Amino acid sequence: MSDYIHYIIILVLIVVGFLAIKKVASCLIKSIISIVVIAGIALAWWYFS
Repeated sequence: MSDYIHYIIILVLIVVGFLAIKKVASCLIKSIISIVVIAGIALAWWYFS
């Protein structure tokens, strides 16, 4: 019976870890996109001014 408990705990940890990584990756992707957009706007302003 304890084997089933270990499998359930491992499954729960995998799901929680996946959700945490997804949350962090989403935040990192948004940060990278915003940095690229800001750099593009700054480059366009510098190039056309």
